[in-house]
Amino acid sequence: MGRLVIIRHFYTLPDALVARSVLDAYGIVATLPDFNLVSNAWLWTQAVQGIRLGVVDLDEPVAMGLLEPVERVRSGHIPIGLDNLIWAAFALFFAGVPHPVRRGQTICGRPRTSYPSGSMG
Repeated sequence: MGRLVIIRHFYTLPDALVARSVLDAYGIVATLPDFNLVSNAWLWTQAVQGIRLGVVDLDEPVAMGLLEPVERVRSGHIPIGLDNLIWAAFALFFAGVPHPVRRGQTICGRPRTSYPSGSMG
């Protein structure tokens, strides 16, 4: 049995939970010793120097390798291709454009049915 080694410090609880879940998904036992303290009194995060993420010392090299891509995403060092930006702009444009409803149709596109007066109550 190995000893606990702290491999990362996080200043937000979601970042720490994502990193722990990445390690758990690969079968590495990870722990957040400051989880209860920080989740109940989040102002203590600065006092205890962040939320510590610990693993067994035998799993440390593998865990550091797994968390490197997560760290690059957090810091914004992932290159974004031009084709991804074009698709994102296309989706944002069409998500914000109102789509007109034609006269005589509902939003679903089916024609409205008229009911005889008095039959609907």
